[in-house]
Amino acid sequence: MSEKSPYDEFLTREEVSVLTGYKSKGKQINQLKKQGIPFRLNGRNEPIVLRQSLLGIKKQNSGNSPVKPRWQSPVFSST
Repeated sequence: MSEKSPYDEFLTREEVSVLTGYKSKGKQINQLKKQGIPFRLNGRNEPIVLRQSLLGIKKQNSGNSPVKPRWQSPVFSST
């Protein structure tokens, strides 16, 4: 079996370049800010982006919490 690398959680330099459309670190940072994509800077001032932040993956809910019903105007209520 192959082990999952801890680095798989982060986009590669190439992926950040494709995502932002820029190879320059400064331009990548500006574009990530414009797009509202969370990132951190590493020791080389390179933007580090978590895959999870792009995929919209949220912590898995255990399923025990009830689903909140959607609000509906009493005017349209059938009761």
